[in-house]
Amino acid sequence: MYFTSVFNAIRYLMENEFLTKYFGVNEHITILEIIVRSIIMFLVTFVMIRLTGMRHFRNNSPFDMVITFLIGGVLSRGVVGATPLLPALASSLALILFQKLFYQLSFQSKSIEKKIKGHRVLIYTDGRFLKENMRQADITTLEVFEDLRVKQQTESLEGISEIFVEKTGETSFIKKEKQ
Repeated sequence: MYFTSVFNAIRYLMENEFLTKYFGVNEHITILEIIVRSIIMFLVTFVMIRLTGMRHFRNNSPFDMVITFLIGGVLSRGVVGATPLLPALASSLALILFQKLFYQLSFQSKSIEKKIKGHRVLIYTDGRFLKENMRQADITTLEVFEDLRVKQQTESLEGISEIFVEKTGETSFIKKEKQ
């Protein structure tokens, strides 16, 4: 019942002549229409993300990045008139809900969480680099030392016990315990 009324409302909006003229597919879109579409897209997308409680976009996991790229692509088509506005917004909402579903599943299952969010990789321990793990994490020694300079303000591994490449791609340094 609920889905039928929502579907009918969407169909009505899609068949509305005014909305179709200004927010449907339009090959000759004006600057004003692009501005209005951009503002509408921003406001509606912002509200969708806030209402769905999406804090995940700050994690920068590969899953988040893919969802972000897809949402950006879908919304940009709606802004420039290549896709009608309402289907672009509906598709964006579907992607946001899809991401939320996967994060809810990851709370229920450690294996799903590991597949979606990834895991950290140990690349340095006991005073030596683990080359195979570095290949797996796609990081070079040069990059590790760059991160060491930026994050630890040193070029020496003397005070470092372990180095990890986190699931976000960030490098983390574990200091040796003082004795």
